[in-house]
This record gives sequence, structure tokens and C-alpha cells, in this order.
Amino acid sequence: MTEHSRWNDGRELRIGVRVMVRRHLRDGDTSHLYTDVLGEVTGLEPLRVRPKSGGEVEIPDADIAVLKVLPPRPVMVRDIRALTSAAGRGWPGTETEIVGGWMCRAGDSWSYRHGAAVPVHPWAVDTDLAEIAEWYSARALPAWVELPRRLVAADQLLVDGSRMTSDAASAMEAAGSGELEVRTAALDALVPEGSSTGAGSPAGGAGSVGEALPPGAKIELTETPSDGFLAAYHGTATFSRDIVAPTLAAHTDGVRFAHLLIDGELAAIARGSLSAADSGPTTLGISCVETTPDFRRRGLARDVVVALAEWARGEGASTAHLHVFRRNTAGLALWSELGFVEHHRTLHAPIPRG
Repeated sequence: MTEHSRWNDGRELRIGVRVMVRRHLRDGDTSHLYTDVLGEVTGLEPLRVRPKSGGEVEIPDADIAVLKVLPPRPVMVRDIRALTSAAGRGWPGTETEIVGGWMCRAGDSWSYRHGAAVPVHPWAVDTDLAEIAEWYSARALPAWVELPRRLVAADQLLVDGSRMTSDAASAMEAAGSGELEVRTAALDALVPEGSSTGAGSPAGGAGSVGEALPPGAKIELTETPSDGFLAAYHGTATFSRDIVAPTLAAHTDGVRFAHLLIDGELAAIARGSLSAADSGPTTLGISCVETTPDFRRRGLARDVVVALAEWARGEGASTAHLHVFRRNTAGLALWSELGFVEHHRTLHAPIPRG
């Protein structure tokens, strides 16, 4: 198809990207010679495109006159709010409550998220954060909030009856987690056509990727993290199971823990959770991706992500999302290779004490 793609500015043709295809019409279809199809690529050989109106159009290579890969669709503020809400529900903690437009989450005082309250309604910026801090204080937890870029800025926040000054807002952000990218990808782009990892098997079941995995390897999906999972993930390795397992296993629409074993030894892990914003589509949240030291640089992180993507697709999800620190150059490269593109940026920060 590359001979039809001379206006792509270096953009790669792959599943999940937006394209405009000018195709030849066959005799009898219409009096016109060509028609245009605008939509998302769902398959490559032959090319299949899903227009915004729905359905799927299959276009033989011989019928393609022009194939143009389009830039990503602009991300609207409402899309950021919807994904922020869905992502928050995918990591809900052991207790969740909406307070003044913020989704407060308890149970996670150990990860970079700190169980941060998530702005899920437009009026969240007019809520005094003293209310949020009180909610967390009643549970003996640190009070943090998530600040998605373009959705909420620190200097918009109201604390103890006053808007934050620019200096106070800068200090609040500096005390936070550091900036992250929220990236998304289509599940069809993550799961190769015809592949089967066994990820759709019942909870606790196991499946293998066959030729895609090294000899002696298999992937198991469970509803709770194993002790090996907790020891392998850097974020939980230094905490007791009683502290971290309840938060990891909490979910709104489903959760699975992928364990990739080679000859019985744990080699790679990942957590996947299903969630959605109000009246929105279900999305897969990917987190806790880790490869154990003896098995790194073999592409095994891709395998556990694909297993979770296959499971989620079987549950009706069509997209995946994740958080990655902007300072994590290796992580950024991995997710770019897998087809994840930036949706928006965010950070988590502590509420200033009055």
C-alpha cells in the first residue's frame, strides 16, 4: 500500500490510525470514478477501515488510488474528563465517594497516585479543597488530588476560601508526583490478527501465546495478585500484602493480573482493569508492567500487555490507556513501539495544609 501513501509526512500506516482513502469504484457502483472513505484502520491485508458512522469497509489494494494517514484526532476537554473518570474508576481503592465533583479514593497511600481525588465534574474547581482534605483526614490518609492538564490547573484551586497564588500552585506541583503522559491505543492494534493468548479463559485460567512466547512459557490471568506478582512489582515489593493487595484487586468492572512464567519462573507481570465514565465505553487500564531482572530485553512486557488486551477485548472493551512518567524514557519508547499515543498529561499533588 505504500505506493499510494506519498502524502503521509512520515506517519506509519498501522491499525488504529486515522486515514483518508480515495478508492476506485467498480463498474455499476455509481457514475463517479472514485469515492472517499474516512475512518480508523482496523485491518491491513486487505485494508479495512471503520468510518465514524460505524460498520467496516474492506478495500482491496487494487482499488486504492490515494491513501493518506491523518494526524491524531484533536483531544477535546470532554474527552480528557471522560478518560480521567474512567481511569480513576479503574484504580478505585477500597472506598470511593464523590465529594464536590471530585472522586475521592481511599486505600492507596503507597503508590505515586496516593489515592488522589480525581476531578470528574466541571464544578470540581469551585470546591474548596478543605472538603477533600477532611475526607482523607477522616481516614488517616494523605490528601492528594490529580491535576489533568487542560482540565484543572493548580492556580484555579480553592483552598480555605481563597484561590491559590501562582507561587503556591508551583510549590504544590513541585511537591507532587512529577508529570505523566496518559496514553491510549486501540485494542485491535495491540492484539495481532489471529493471535490467541488464552486471555479470555476463566478467572485463574492459563493460556499460552504458542509461537509468540519462548519455549516453556505460558501466561496466567488471575483475579488477585500472587505473592510473586507483589514481590516483582517495584511499587509493592517493600510493602506487606495486607497493605497493597486490597487496592490492587479493587475494581469497578473487572480486573486481571497477568503472570508470564518461563519454566515455572515468573518473568513478567501486568495489571489490567476495566472501567468506564458515565455512559461511556469500557476501556482497559494497564498498570504495574514489570519484567523481572533475569528476563529483561526479551520483549516480554509486550506479551503480558497483549494478553490483557485480548481479555479486555473479549469483555467488550475497544481501547486501552495507561500512565507513564515523562522522565521514563525507556517506558515512553516501549509504549510508542506498541502504538500508544499521548492523550493528555497529568500529575498528582498534595493538598497544601492550611
